[in-house]
Order: sequence, then structure tokens, then C-alpha cells
Amino acid sequence: MKIEDQVTLLESSKRLKKLGVPQNSLFYWVETYNPECAQRSWSLFYDKDDDDRVNPHVSAFTCAELGEMLPKEVIIGNDIYEFYEICNFKFGTKDTSWGFSYRKTLYFGRWMDWLYSTCEKNEAEARAKMLIYLLENNLIPSERKV
Repeated sequence: MKIEDQVTLLESSKRLKKLGVPQNSLFYWVETYNPECAQRSWSLFYDKDDDDRVNPHVSAFTCAELGEMLPKEVIIGNDIYEFYEICNFKFGTKDTSWGFSYRKTLYFGRWMDWLYSTCEKNEAEARAKMLIYLLENNLIPSERKV
């Protein structure tokens, strides 16, 4: 499996940076320039030590890094939504997907309501979309913000 399939995609990485997520990760998307064809592109690098980078960069978070950032529960009024992982699954013959949601329990452990769900091709991207949703909707308590 390629490392690109194990970290957040460039667009999600840019959105997380724009939302104020600290740029501390093992991998980075770095904008590079190729003078031979006068073209700019983004490449993935492993670089945990070089924070004095000249080129524009954003963190490419792993699923473990995002797992540390996601709260175990979200409280809205009197309602508690718990993080729920729908692991690796398939829709018919389509590619394997990863799904995550926050769900509210009612009685005797039965699920009552969904706060938000996401389903993506890799686990890191699914977790990133969940974190983006929580940040954009101010659903992470201020003392817990990433």
C-alpha cells in the first residue's frame, strides 16, 4: 500500500490547515517547482524535523494522528453523540471504504440519531472529513480544540 493511501488527501489537508489545525505530523504535502517544465506540483514528504521549510506545505495526517484529535463524544445541549467506527466495508463490487459517524444512544444501547457520517476510500481521509465537519460546525469544545 502506498503512503498516499494512508494519509489525508491534499485538499483535506489544506482545509484542516485553514481551520487552524496545528501542522505537526510525520508527513507533509510540499509544493515543489520543476524548472525543466516550469510546473508547480504538490509532493508527499516524510519530514518531522524540518519546520523551517521555504516551500508552501501542509500536514498530511495519518489516521493515528487524526484519531488523537477526534473527540470520543460530542455534546449538543443534553444530547451526547458517541464516536462510532464502521470499519473497512464494501458496497457491492465497489472499492473498500471506511466510514465513521457520531451517534446518539436512546435506551438499552439502541442507536437513535446520527449527528454526522462520512465514508471515504481511506481511513485517514474519512477521519479528516469528520474532523473538518466538527470544526466547521463548532462542535468541538473550546478547551478541546485541536
